[in-house]
Amino acid sequence: MWYNPHSMAAPEFGRGGNITPTDDELRKQEEAGREASELLTALREKQGNKALVLVVDDMRIKREDAKEELSRSSAANDISYVLSLKPNGESAVRLYEAFRKQEPQDQRNNVVVMLDGNLKDKTGIYNFSSQVAEKLMELSTANGWEAPYLIGISNTPNENRRLEQAYQQNYIPSVNGIASKLSPPQKPSAK
Repeated sequence: MWYNPHSMAAPEFGRGGNITPTDDELRKQEEAGREASELLTALREKQGNKALVLVVDDMRIKREDAKEELSRSSAANDISYVLSLKPNGESAVRLYEAFRKQEPQDQRNNVVVMLDGNLKDKTGIYNFSSQVAEKLMELSTANGWEAPYLIGISNTPNENRRLEQAYQQNYIPSVNGIASKLSPPQKPSAK
């Protein structure tokens, strides 16, 4: 199976192609599964408007800034959440998939993904927020999951606008808008 790194789609591991999961890939999947289980357990204990929030940015300081902004906004807007900070799109996609697979089908949770525009992913698969968003929507559609909400956190407004234009139904302009999506709970559709 040949993979074009400029394509928006990521290669599929173990899905009929000749790319099979490596030991490292299997280890990462197991780690994502454990983290997803812990996040689901913590989320069950939350009350009211709640969500899993993934912050995806290759810069640690920006992940921490997003975490602080989310903390302030959630306190002001009565939102409960569990949080995972991811340095790249690959780990975010892996966690999202593990989280959705472990959820009870009759108790789907809201998921909010805060995405930086340029991710500098070492794998070359998810260098841009649009590639991560596309994969999340593809997984959601293929599996019948509720699509995640997206927030662009790029310092480049054009990157955030691209994300908003591509995923209008699922886009939230800022963390302060999360409450309006979670109250009352809505079921966004995958694009």
